[in-house]
Amino acid sequence: MKKQLASIFVLCLAAGMAHGNTFELSDPAAEIMEEYQEYNKNREVSEVNENYPAEAVSGTAGDTVCSEYLVYKQEQSQRYWSGLYWVQGFMEGAGDPHDTSETASWIENYCHEHPSDSLTQAAESFMDE
Repeated sequence: MKKQLASIFVLCLAAGMAHGNTFELSDPAAEIMEEYQEYNKNREVSEVNENYPAEAVSGTAGDTVCSEYLVYKQEQSQRYWSGLYWVQGFMEGAGDPHDTSETASWIENYCHEHPSDSLTQAAESFMDE
């Protein structure tokens, strides 16, 4: 029995040593940053990237044109929610927070009336009222 345990131990030790040099930890943040940097390199070539919508990566959801925002709303896409949350954050940052459903309704009506305006303009108009 001792001989069998010793053999198992030696085999496990040998297997561990053979693979010991290949073990390494990955850094999820570094992987994300590499993907983001790669995205930025390719962004000029193509504005559309399913993995990284421009609004989500660059923080320019406020530049979204109202007519696009309404299409995103109809589709209930990630870009719609990014835009709506951006507007909420914009107003909270300005010290003027509002209920999300109230904001969504107001912004939608504004965008119907001003389809060529940006979400930034819509948010500023909402705060002015």
